[in-house]
Amino acid sequence: MSAVLSPAEQQEVTRFGIHDDDVIADMEAHLDDIVPCIAPSCTNEARWQIIMICCGAAFPMCGEHLTRHRVRASFILDTARNRTFCKSCQASLTGLDYDEVFRTVTL
Repeated sequence: MSAVLSPAEQQEVTRFGIHDDDVIADMEAHLDDIVPCIAPSCTNEARWQIIMICCGAAFPMCGEHLTRHRVRASFILDTARNRTFCKSCQASLTGLDYDEVFRTVTL
């Protein structure tokens, strides 16, 4: 293995059982790839990953669209308390706030 992994990265590799040198080499080859923002017609690079806590569905976004998403999703969660569901897994989001539904991580 040619990459030097941090202790946290090594823990993840061990946790998920990624021990195949070909898989690790493929991951290394794409390490510096640019991830585009998922918003339609946006040409910005995604700097954030929005992850649904219920099912792990992930959405890469630029800073501008992250801000818009937070405002829009917070509004929907606040106003549609009785009928809010995850589009990916159909889990009920009733009564939850933004931080209970989404996790935001830096790419």
